[in-house]
Formats: sequence, C-alpha cells, structure tokens
Amino acid sequence: MGRLYRSALWRLHKRLHRFALAETAQETFIVRTSDLLIGERLFITGDYEFGKVMAALDLIGRIPALLIDVGANIGTVCIPAVNRGLFRSAVAIEPVPGNVALLRANVALNGLSDKIAIHQVACGASDGATVEMELSPTNHGDHRIRTTDAAGKYGEDQWPTMAVPLMSLDTLCPQADMLIWMDTQGFEGFVLAGAKRILSERPPVVAEFWPYAMRRTGSLEAFIEATAHYTKFTDLDSGTNYPMSRIRDFWREAYGPDWMSYTDILIQ
Repeated sequence: MGRLYRSALWRLHKRLHRFALAETAQETFIVRTSDLLIGERLFITGDYEFGKVMAALDLIGRIPALLIDVGANIGTVCIPAVNRGLFRSAVAIEPVPGNVALLRANVALNGLSDKIAIHQVACGASDGATVEMELSPTNHGDHRIRTTDAAGKYGEDQWPTMAVPLMSLDTLCPQADMLIWMDTQGFEGFVLAGAKRILSERPPVVAEFWPYAMRRTGSLEAFIEATAHYTKFTDLDSGTNYPMSRIRDFWREAYGPDWMSYTDILIQ
C-alpha cells in the first residue's frame, strides 16, 4: 500500500479507534492512534529509526550479543533487532505503564517473549528513588523525567505527571557483550552515571543527543564524565566522527542554537 493510502487510513483510524496495527517489513505492532510521532510514522512508513540501528552496527563493525534498549517505548528498536536475528536477546527498559503494556503486547505478538526481558522502571544514577515523569499528550515517546518546574518550550511544565521507580543499569543488566541504545529525552547523562560497572568495559553506546532537553535536566556534565574514557563519537545523522574530547563543543555548536535540533550519536 502506498504512503498516501496509509496516511488516509491512519486518519480514519484516529477518528474511529484508540489503537491500530502497524506492519513493518517483518513485524507487527499495536500502536495508539493518539501517538502523533512514533505510532503515526510506524503505521504510515513501516519504520521508525531502525535504519539507525543498521548504521550504528556498520560503524561498530560487529554485532554484540545483547541489546540494552533504554526508553524502549513500544519496542520499535528492540523487537526488529532481535526478530531479524541481529541480536540474540535484549533487555527493554520503559517506565510508563501505557507504553509498557504495548511493549509487552508487541513482544508477545512477534513471538519474542523468551528473548526480550522487560523492566518497568526508569534508569538513573542510583536505585530506590521515585521520580516524577511528565507525560506528553501527543508524543508518547516524549515522556520525560521531571527535574524542574520551570516553563518549557513545549509547555511541558503543564503536562500531567506520574511517579515511577528508578533503578541503575548496573543493577538491571548483566556484564555482557552488549550495545546500549538510549532515548531518554535528555536524561541520558544520569542513565550513564548509573552504569559505571557496565561502561568500564567500554561497550558501544548509541544515545539521543538533544541539547535542549539535556539543558533542562542538567545532565550534560554527568554525560561527559560517564563517557570520558571513550575515544570518539559519530553523529549518526551526518556520519561525521569527532574525538570524545569535543562533546561539549558539539553540544554547544552543532545542535545547541536550535532548541528543536537533536541527533543520535554512537560512542566508542
């Protein structure tokens, strides 16, 4: 089916249904019709950023055994990564109950319940705390851990919130041959601060890099400290390589001026 047809069908689903089935090349996903980014794009195009997984693996030059998917949402990274045989198994970490319900359903729908372990928590620098998650009404991949009540560019200070438990990656994950994949809406530095044991082996890390959100959470310094022993990073959007020592300049110059600009970087 063409994209125009899929777009029209999506609009119809939005009017009539709370959920829709989205078909990718090899997977089926249940998505919410109220999700105007991941759900809509997956339904219309049959893909959501999986091309970046392939690009990262090409740059790494090998395929690790385990995928750690932090901020897994409904499984658009971990499910095809395991289903298509790229990784033997995955750990999917997602704190928001509505997303977790769809994540569990999608893992089961694609026959991967024995290969993808799911943890309903947020990741941070330590264990045991409870944090507030602010919930985007239109982009279910943009729920964020709240660290400030200050007004935001998206009006996120007015979003509803819910309490979620916090655990560290070092507690949740085994020491293994892994790729860490993170999309935590600016909280990435604190996620990595809780992964000192895992990061001591320098596994490759793919992280969303969104200066606006990192500035709002105050996570940049934690990000720099946690990755200081790595040697380089690659902007997956442009393909440009940088020494790790330039991460602060990259934050300020490449993506800092425009608060909407973000990319994904591969850290090695």
